[in-house]
Amino acid sequence: MNFTTTLLIDIRSAYNYSDHHIKTAIHLAIPSILLKRSSFTLDKVAQSLTNPNDAQRFNEWSKLTHIIFYDHSSNSSNDSGNFATAVLMALKFRHVNYQGHLGYLKDGFDQFKHLFPDQCDGTDRKPIANDSSFFFSNIRQNLELSQESIKERFFIRMPQGKQHQNGVIQVSSSPTHHPRYGLGGSSLDLHGNFELPVWLKNIMNNTGPRQLADDYEHLERLEQKRLSFTMEYHASHKSIPFPFSIISSIEKGTLNRYNNIWPYEYSRVKLLDKKDDYINANYIQYAAAKDDAALRPLPPLSTIEQQLIQSGLLSQVSIETMRHPDTVDKTRRYIATQGPLPSTFNDFWKMIWNENSHVITMLTNEEELDKIKCHRYWPTDVQNYGPITVRLLSEQTFVNDKDSIIVRKFQLKHRSSLFPDRTITHLQYTGWSDFGVPDRPIGLLKLIYMVDEAYRKDHQSKGPVTVHCSAGCGRTGVFCVVDTTIQRLWHEQDVYTNSATDKVNEIIHRFREQRISMVQTHRQYVFCYEAILWWLIGYGRLPVTPISFIY
Repeated sequence: MNFTTTLLIDIRSAYNYSDHHIKTAIHLAIPSILLKRSSFTLDKVAQSLTNPNDAQRFNEWSKLTHIIFYDHSSNSSNDSGNFATAVLMALKFRHVNYQGHLGYLKDGFDQFKHLFPDQCDGTDRKPIANDSSFFFSNIRQNLELSQESIKERFFIRMPQGKQHQNGVIQVSSSPTHHPRYGLGGSSLDLHGNFELPVWLKNIMNNTGPRQLADDYEHLERLEQKRLSFTMEYHASHKSIPFPFSIISSIEKGTLNRYNNIWPYEYSRVKLLDKKDDYINANYIQYAAAKDDAALRPLPPLSTIEQQLIQSGLLSQVSIETMRHPDTVDKTRRYIATQGPLPSTFNDFWKMIWNENSHVITMLTNEEELDKIKCHRYWPTDVQNYGPITVRLLSEQTFVNDKDSIIVRKFQLKHRSSLFPDRTITHLQYTGWSDFGVPDRPIGLLKLIYMVDEAYRKDHQSKGPVTVHCSAGCGRTGVFCVVDTTIQRLWHEQDVYTNSATDKVNEIIHRFREQRISMVQTHRQYVFCYEAILWWLIGYGRLPVTPISFIY
């Protein structure tokens, strides 16, 4: 056999391939649900191959005389559990007029290994535990997280001149900032000092940094399990609906700014477009079951949904938040999305119009460290983005100590809609680098107030607040978490309850069920607590949006 003109494709599991395989074979493990899509071309198949040499050999398919698939020990493709992979791949080759021979190795790899052991290759490395890990190897794995525990420790930073003793902060006779007594379980002690809620006290002592690291690590382990479950599910070639499916995103790879931040299917925003509904965006919202929820008839959960709930990877409330919003008590709704690419500008503005979103919050600069983090998707005057005409009405910059907030007003007009023109507010915060945190949370708290104020002025729309940074998960997650926590502390009237419920951790748990990597780093996780601490002490302002407008 001439191996320069023959390509052997191993369609067994990654576990078996890593153990033994024919020396010249390349490995292919792609979910059949993806291969069934005509838009998933041979070019995209090549992109899924993690070995550059394998990808190069695959891309030279037009020069090959033979392409041969093999499994374990089947006599024909009908005997194989990977029958779908071989057939679907063969159809793709025929679709592009491949003129060579397509074949299936008789008796499979087991017999070949028995007859030609010198033509097989084995490895001493530990076989990969997850069969689909080759194809999904670029799924995000946080750089901070190895097999060992997180070693870094971060104390929650207090405002300059402020100190605490066991969670009690002394208040001067003429304070410049007035603590929010009573909110979230905080209180006033016998000496008139501000006593933090129990859940904040617990992480303000000397063991607090260790507790915060452990809590964040738990979030990361849960996300790894969630992604592992997703990989296993797709690798099993199942085609029934799956909440954490990322197939739509993989198929639209060129529309993603990063190749490892993919929206979950059950919470993703879908464009009102019959041809293509994809945009890298998720609905994000914290909700609790209403008191009378048990009395409301709800469609039964699927078997896979029940399994995810039982395993602690998905909450029933998250499912109901996305499917049946009338059955839950909600805080503000967001759309978390990536920084638009030139190829997605039209889709972005179409989403803003379709979702009736009147406030856009941008948490990144266009460039950071000579890298483009977000392309400029708005005009300096007027420009058409598909059916949407966007006109810049005004731009104003509010300068803080080391950062600034740029407020832009845009007029939106839809050329084929009967709805009147809309005016939306765009707020860009410039003091926050990717993967990092601001020096102080004052700028973020000011931004949150300005977003809330813009939302209140246009409360009749009740559309979600659109939030993005570069990837749409780290800085975006922090903003959504801090804003939601403040809304909950203010509107739930959780006054003097001595509640021990950690609202910040609770909200991040929920948001990570809805979009991958919300609050992306350990440092960002701690910063969420810092921002809430500073707000409780009196920094920032109270929400202005009435509770009826949010719900």
